[in-house]
Amino acid sequence: MQKNSEQRIEIIRKATDMDCGDLSKEIITDFIRKDDDPEDMPVIVLNVGVTPPTKGYYFFRENRPTYTLEYVVSGVGHIKNEEREYTVTAGDVYFLKPFSKHAYYSDEKMPYSKIWINFRSDSVESILKALKINDLTVFHCPQALELFRKLTELEKISPFRADVTYKAAEIIFSIFARLAGSGADHATEIPSDVLRIKVLLDCSMAKNISINDICEKLFMSRTQVISDFKKYYGKTPHRYVLDLKMSAACALLKNTDTKITEIASRLNFYSNHHFSAAFTKRFGVSPINYRAQAKGITKTSKQLTES
Repeated sequence: MQKNSEQRIEIIRKATDMDCGDLSKEIITDFIRKDDDPEDMPVIVLNVGVTPPTKGYYFFRENRPTYTLEYVVSGVGHIKNEEREYTVTAGDVYFLKPFSKHAYYSDEKMPYSKIWINFRSDSVESILKALKINDLTVFHCPQALELFRKLTELEKISPFRADVTYKAAEIIFSIFARLAGSGADHATEIPSDVLRIKVLLDCSMAKNISINDICEKLFMSRTQVISDFKKYYGKTPHRYVLDLKMSAACALLKNTDTKITEIASRLNFYSNHHFSAAFTKRFGVSPINYRAQAKGITKTSKQLTES
């Protein structure tokens, strides 16, 4: 993959049906050359790209014959598709159709990063209708990430020719199947400030971000942060983060041999005792016994002691 060229960016800016902001950090692979004739393919891949967090990033299209499919890896982005507006965060996928008027851009405070593909196809619309997602734009579908990552690996197979095009079609149709299972349009009316709170909370396991840190960063009061988040997500920020930590703890206990003390530290609990007490209160069993049960291990009380 190569960085977006200045020549390409200049062409976009001069076009009457496209415009863009800062695309200088984008990494792109093109799959169509002038001497290719791929019109008989089910999906014609034009290009695949990765956009890192970039302030000032935006892209506008109007009446272009291209499908755009994008996965948000992190941060916050905003979409305008015809008459509707959306805000997207990590795990969201948005899908923009050909010959529509749309724009997408980074949030000023928390620019998003994403993986995307542009393609043409005469067969996609009928598939979307069959899956009953042809009128939807934004989905929350974290499980699609692995498929988008596969798209970025396509150039390693063979750039330009039919084998890549058929592989791309397989991946794209698999993405649509997952989107169909993710439900209707992602909640589009969540205010951007509340989505920013969620992004910061999602990072809190690794960075130990407190409510006070969020208040300072977003210029919001503690009461406002808690009440606004609970209004849209049905739980307090504290409960939301605790749920994330408990889910991560279960995965680490089941699937790794990481020590309990290290898990507690990695998940930013104050101490091993604090982690064990919170885990036991949630699941009715200590972390050590949970691991033993999950792995089918029978241990003596002496063996259950961990330093």
